Amino acid sequence: MSSFSAVQAPNAAALNTPLASQIIEQDWFPNVDISHVRKAVRLTGTVTDERLQAALVRSMGEVNSALATWQATYVAAGIASLADVPAPKIGGESVHLSRYRDAVYYLARANMVEQYRDYDTTADGNKEVETVRETVDSDRRIARNALNDIRGTARMSVELV
Repeated sequence: MSSFSAVQAPNAAALNTPLASQIIEQDWFPNVDISHVRKAVRLTGTVTDERLQAALVRSMGEVNSALATWQATYVAAGIASLADVPAPKIGGESVHLSRYRDAVYYLARANMVEQYRDYDTTADGNKEVETVRETVDSDRRIARNALNDIRGTARMSVELV
């Protein structure tokens, strides 16, 4: 199936590289560049590299698990990676890669926003809880939609009662 590791055995170059520029490596799914995440979802400097890395590993695990059955079909067909799954390309890249990044990045951000709210909410911050809740809900919706788009499933289901 899929596997990922937060940090492989350090070598001399890795020890001298800031964590923010390192990549979390995976087998079947694309690697995640920590510095790209910061830029893509506009994370401020208040999020430490270590917290971001931990949140990314957690969200990658969740996203990979959500895609496990879907992935198994392609692995059984001999597809070597997500990038090789037949899909439209934009800018020379499979749309699945962009959707995967959206799922991982926004799920990680939602989890971090919730954690920061738990630890850092002050009296003034309590007034902004609704805004924070909307941000978290929006981030989770983006992640869920990206997963559904990868799997080719509907974004919502409607049922008459």
